[in-house]
Amino acid sequence: KRMSAGGGGAPAPGGSGPVGSPQGGLSPEAILNGLKHPQPEMRLKAAQALAASNIPGKEKTFEQYLAAEKDPQVKAGAATALVQLGKAAGGPLLVQLLTADPDPRVKANAIVAIEQLGDEDAYMHIVPYLNDVDNQVRANAAAALNRYDRGRLMKCLEKMLESDKVAYRDSAAHALGLLKLPETIPLLTKCLKDE
Repeated sequence: KRMSAGGGGAPAPGGSGPVGSPQGGLSPEAILNGLKHPQPEMRLKAAQALAASNIPGKEKTFEQYLAAEKDPQVKAGAATALVQLGKAAGGPLLVQLLTADPDPRVKANAIVAIEQLGDEDAYMHIVPYLNDVDNQVRANAAAALNRYDRGRLMKCLEKMLESDKVAYRDSAAHALGLLKLPETIPLLTKCLKDE
């Protein structure tokens, strides 16, 4: 089984019930205060607890937390927790981490989390990382795309080829070339005609 790139190993605190509930061991106030704790391990535990909690507005709180967090190892661990927010909230936050954070641990974990979510909109953002300078980021991108349903992957790459962003079109063409599948030929031919 593929591992994430560090930072995700700290378990969320609590007992047998859902975190953020009375049975979970941490009150919503304790979770929110934990996000500001001076120790990185405590902030990570609080982020994991927030993702698993039933705190109203936790998605916006998580977004604000990620914008303020400076420790890459904590952000890398928080990326894996974002899966618990689901596609609608977790997907955009993971794309934001993947595309905006320079740390390879954060990018590698964001890719693994996007794969776990299965968010089609987020998947297209993985393709450019097949060329990343970091080997773990490249490996996670390749593994995620390899596990993606082939038909959905072709639709994702076709959508990228239609993007107004040159980098997306270039990355999609590169990925199509790497796949070496018969179904990539029509898309590559279309790409050559369009450019």
